[in-house]
Amino acid sequence: MLYAYTHPSKITTSTEWIEWVFRLRRGDRRHALELVEGWDTLRIIIAGTVPWLISCIIGIAYAIRTHDVQSAFTVAGFILTSATVLLALLAVISGIESSGRASFNS
Repeated sequence: MLYAYTHPSKITTSTEWIEWVFRLRRGDRRHALELVEGWDTLRIIIAGTVPWLISCIIGIAYAIRTHDVQSAFTVAGFILTSATVLLALLAVISGIESSGRASFNS
């Protein structure tokens, strides 16, 4: 889209969105496009389920191997908590990057 906006003579098309972008180009005004992403339910479900499944599998395997269920699920709980903290940190970092780009481009 940026190429079409900056080089309108090189683009020959009859699509409406290209013509709309060309109509926006004026010397006295500036316009910007804002692309907004929404929540992806499948990614959220996967991000929540994978650490839970891994911690359950490790807890069960540890309990079978050591015959100590309490210690096994203490370890599994630690793994689940650690994974949850990492996911939360990734979400915070992603939010910081998104807000930084938005303020830079505006």
